[in-house]
Amino acid sequence: MQYSTRTGQLFAVLALSGAVSACALPPAPRHVQPLKTVEAIGDTQSLSGEAEDFPADRWWSAYGDSGLDALIAEGLVRSPDLALAEARIRAADAASIRAGGQLQPSLSVDGTVGGNKQSYNLGIPAQFIPKGVVETGKLSATLGLDLDLWGRNRAALAAARGEAAAARVDAAQARLLLSSGIALSWGNLVQLYSARELAVRSVGALGGIEQLTEQRVGAGIDNRADLELATARRAGAEQALAAIEETIALERNRLAALIGSGPDRAKRLPIPSPNLRYATDVPANLAASLLGRRPDIVSARLRAEAAALRVKSARRAFYPDINLAAVAGLQSLGLGQLFNSGSQFANFGPAATLPIFDGQRLRSNYRAAESGYDEAVARYDQVLLGALRDVADTLESKRALTARLTTARTAAQSAAEAARLMRRRQAEGVANLIQALTAEDNAMSSQRALAELEARAFLLDVTLVRALGGGFAAPLSDGEQTNR
Repeated sequence: MQYSTRTGQLFAVLALSGAVSACALPPAPRHVQPLKTVEAIGDTQSLSGEAEDFPADRWWSAYGDSGLDALIAEGLVRSPDLALAEARIRAADAASIRAGGQLQPSLSVDGTVGGNKQSYNLGIPAQFIPKGVVETGKLSATLGLDLDLWGRNRAALAAARGEAAAARVDAAQARLLLSSGIALSWGNLVQLYSARELAVRSVGALGGIEQLTEQRVGAGIDNRADLELATARRAGAEQALAAIEETIALERNRLAALIGSGPDRAKRLPIPSPNLRYATDVPANLAASLLGRRPDIVSARLRAEAAALRVKSARRAFYPDINLAAVAGLQSLGLGQLFNSGSQFANFGPAATLPIFDGQRLRSNYRAAESGYDEAVARYDQVLLGALRDVADTLESKRALTARLTTARTAAQSAAEAARLMRRRQAEGVANLIQALTAEDNAMSSQRALAELEARAFLLDVTLVRALGGGFAAPLSDGEQTNR
């Protein structure tokens, strides 16, 4: 009979909670726009290629440069950017554990010792009031459990776990940006070292022209203006060489900082020698797989899904919160009786929290959660469209560069052949040294232009790898939005 009475009391509390909570009704939910897909955007047929798959996880090894391999390996260990990403993962994990704690029972132990002097003028017979100050003691344990009948805490936990998963994907994005950044800096050094080599040769050739012109002026063949022009050309070449040397030093310092080292490390960097002819192709299944291959897209999707769960949690906050609580322990007047029989006490039962006059705070929290979801969806759409543009821009540049490389190689070969013929004509006495050196300088200019384009081909290839996600792979969600 006692059990039936308590059960009836519990149901009465639940019924009262449901009736009274109508004072804080949640707003009507808005229509949820699903996250976009590449197929939904459409117009991506031109982005498909012929490759069977996306780049491998260690994509940089395809360039066959051991120096680049070593630098990226060093950077992945020492870079502060990755340490920052790992710290954010730990913070997100801690937030997830904290959210999960709301679903677990809570247990606390409390103990107090003190003195108590009661008034004799409370209408209580004096013989029942302890005389003077009496020591008091209390030792109790409190157990509580939030039943989470409406799933508010479960939704908050799922959102926190989604944020933690996004933090891990952010770490993958940081690794991609670091590895590709090192490779791009490496490609800049390829172009700069080639330019320095040609600049040294150009200084030598123009210096030879200057010396020969000086001799011809002394012999009365050329005039002073010809010598000044030759001197200006040689000085300009030396100035260009000095500028290249400075740019190389700055790029090496930048690369040393990328891998987490000091400036002295820049002095020990090897000479880059990647395979400039290696080219990455776009996979045939780009439209179907890009969503799970770009870590920034996956991170944005996870955060949008977490934001949807936070909307769900904020909506469930309008419903009554039912907790089970129990307190049991020992309590006595006089410490000597604390552990005696009869000092026990207990209190247990359900407790309901009713959001009656809290509607404005709950509504503002709910609208803020909705705005957070809208922001996360807009951010996801922005990242997705930006990813498609990255691929499209890089492919357009690679196509244009292919044609430019063809003409540049033809020009370099023709200029080199012209220089060879001019040297032979000089040896035969048909052409003079100035003509031969001028042809040599023209050949070096054509070679410099070709070297710049070949280095750009490497840089564009690395850029395409970054645009394709750099070997990252994550399982796609089912695309269904959480019910708000």
